[in-house]
Amino acid sequence: MRDEFTEDVKRTLAARTGNAMFASVRENYARQLIDYPALAVANRIYGGMSDNRIWKNIRQQHGIAYYASSELSTFPGVGLWTILSPVQQDSTALAMREFEKELAAFGRTKPITQVELDQAKTGLIRALPVHVWVQMKQALRENSSSNYDGK
Repeated sequence: MRDEFTEDVKRTLAARTGNAMFASVRENYARQLIDYPALAVANRIYGGMSDNRIWKNIRQQHGIAYYASSELSTFPGVGLWTILSPVQQDSTALAMREFEKELAAFGRTKPITQVELDQAKTGLIRALPVHVWVQMKQALRENSSSNYDGK
């Protein structure tokens, strides 16, 4: 089912005319995973910070898009890892191959450098206050709506 969903996303995005937004969607990356912190760091290095690996590949090496990025979207019990880049339709297949190639090499034939690790950790730490503030606002909003007595 998961592979069929990902293939459907790839086919749908590749079928657009003109510019295509290629996205590779991977499921089951919930915050509750024991290795989620490591995944968050890996995401920043792969595509979640300004000087990321897929940006270097897609933009600098191949010149087929202005940006390439990845993000983790987490919800209670489920999460998605999305890898995306706006490319011309004739470059979609190349982008797909390069995303997969970078992911296959990640930590294996292309080990994480100390500079990448430090940048990723620093970025995550600096973002924590914003994440805490957003969670607090959401909790307050939910609390106030549950206390509403209808008057």
